[in-house]
Amino acid sequence: MNYTGTKHPDRLILAISGRLTFADATQFPEVVARIRDCGLRIVEFELGRLEFMDSSGMGLLLTAYDVAHGAGMQMLVRNAHGSVLAGLERAQFDRLMTLI
Repeated sequence: MNYTGTKHPDRLILAISGRLTFADATQFPEVVARIRDCGLRIVEFELGRLEFMDSSGMGLLLTAYDVAHGAGMQMLVRNAHGSVLAGLERAQFDRLMTLI
């Protein structure tokens, strides 16, 4: 997993590229800390360059959702495609967060 975070006036945009898998569990707390500490109302995951996500990667996104939701933030997932989008839809992530 590679990621960049950009803080905008109304949202934190986290762009994730490559693969999001169990191997990223040690790096993901950095992402969660950015969400927790941003002080904004919206966190947006940009997944247009994410090529693959396994069930552990979905669990990491759920962790991010739990932190964002607990802080009163809305979580958006933008530009997921292919097997990543299919997995999110199959797991009904759209019931928790907005898939754009």
